[in-house]
Amino acid sequence: RTFDFVTRTPSTSWFIKKAAGIEKGAASPGNEVIARITVKHVFEIAKIKQTDAHLAHIPLKSLTKTVMASCRSMGVEVVNKL
Repeated sequence: RTFDFVTRTPSTSWFIKKAAGIEKGAASPGNEVIARITVKHVFEIAKIKQTDAHLAHIPLKSLTKTVMASCRSMGVEVVNKL
């Protein structure tokens, strides 16, 4: 028997937590901001996620918006400069 073993990149939330230097997201994301990351961080995370086979056909702009939405849901604010 043969099989294919495909490895994927870590989850988006893992990348966001590493970029923000936090261990977990906010308890109430809409009301508190626990960290800030730059747009450059978001762009780099989206570029890494685009290397996955199941995300390769999605435009980088759409992936960037998805990463920003994940940031919002974790209580991480995206800013131009820190």
